[in-house]
Amino acid sequence: MSFLNKLGKMFAADTELTPRVALGLACLSMIAADGIIEEEEIGVLASVHVLDGDTLNQAIRRFRQFGGVAGDCVAPVAEALNIEQQQTCLAILFDIAMADGRLAGDEKRLLEQYIDHFSVETAALETIGEVIALKNRPVFPR
Repeated sequence: MSFLNKLGKMFAADTELTPRVALGLACLSMIAADGIIEEEEIGVLASVHVLDGDTLNQAIRRFRQFGGVAGDCVAPVAEALNIEQQQTCLAILFDIAMADGRLAGDEKRLLEQYIDHFSVETAALETIGEVIALKNRPVFPR
C-alpha cells in the first residue's frame, strides 16, 4: 500500500459513520459508480438538504478510505442506517442513478447491491422506483 493510501486511511479512520455521513457516502458511491460525474447527479446531491459541507467532507474522507470503490461502501452504509433512513437513501440513490433518464450499467448494479443489503420491503421499493422513474422521464425537451 502506498504512503498516500495509508495516510488517507489514517485520516478517514477518525470519521464516524453517522447516518448523515452514511447517506453522503452512499450518494458519492452512486455518483462515482460509472466513472462519470454528471451535472444532473450533482444537482440531486445538492438538493439533499441534510448533507451540509462538513457532512460531505466526512463522506468524501470515508469514500477515499474505501479506495474510491463504490461497492465497498454498501455494507457500512447499510449498517449505519435504520429502515426509514434506508428508504430515504434508496429514493435519493434511485434519483441519482436515473438522473439521465435511464437506469443501466454500473449504477444499476450498485443500486441492486444497496437493495440487497437494505431491509426495505418490496412494495416500498416498487413505489420508490416508480416515482423516481416518473420524475426523471425525458419528456421535456431541452
